[in-house]
Amino acid sequence: AMILFVSWARGLSSDLNIRAAVVAVLWLLDTALVYARGRALIQFSR
Repeated sequence: AMILFVSWARGLSSDLNIRAAVVAVLWLLDTALVYARGRALIQFSR
């Protein structure tokens, strides 16, 4: 996140970079949510 902010401050960032960063963050959040949900379901089923 800091690297993206620094590059944006220098004016090197483009809309594509911002879009890619947003997609990456959303993908990580979705993966973490699915993983946590799976762990919770496994614990509750025992």
